[in-house]
Amino acid sequence: YAFGTTQFTGPQLYDLRNYIFVAAGASGGGTSITDLASIDYADSITASDAIIVLVNRGTIDDATGFSLSDGQELASFGNGRAFSLGGVPLNVTGTNVHHDESISDSAGAATLTSSGAGDVVTLGNGNTLLDFNISGGAAAGIHGLGTNGLTVQGVTVSNVATGLFLDGVAGTVSVDDLTVQTASETGIVLVGSSATVNFTGNTKITNATSAALSANNFDGIATFD
Repeated sequence: YAFGTTQFTGPQLYDLRNYIFVAAGASGGGTSITDLASIDYADSITASDAIIVLVNRGTIDDATGFSLSDGQELASFGNGRAFSLGGVPLNVTGTNVHHDESISDSAGAATLTSSGAGDVVTLGNGNTLLDFNISGGAAAGIHGLGTNGLTVQGVTVSNVATGLFLDGVAGTVSVDDLTVQTASETGIVLVGSSATVNFTGNTKITNATSAALSANNFDGIATFD
């Protein structure tokens, strides 16, 4: 399909992705970084293809903690991350055809907290957490109970009881460049788990009161690279 120099009106999006853009104090529909939704709205979404993008417009407080449904992704713009909005197929050509469009935000990583008594992020099966911060929380920053599979990359967790708590988790867990700072109990907990947990990149745990890493009844495999 060759369109030559044909001019097009409107976005050239083909492989649409289910993004929900979220910021503190927002009340929009979450369709873009100029139409931001509240964290409560994002928390109500259960679609497995949802990608919840935290936008840095101040600390985002989910008082009841954010619960991910199976397959969902929670991410932000930290570490220079940009998000592909999709584009037309490669066999569609022309001077004004865009094969991929992406969005970035110079404000960088957003921070998620919970002013309530529970965990900040509660996992479902097969979640992905990318390039955002968790700061503050009475319990765990990230908590998985009986879940299967997880990917974490470029996340910093601070001022919580436990940074990453995996309880009865199975499958493959990939953790890259995780930082845990100032945990009143433990940095990382692996308990009752048969998972294969691969820590890559720079895993940093500082100022954990009890222990940096605790493994109890863990019969899986943990590797540090």
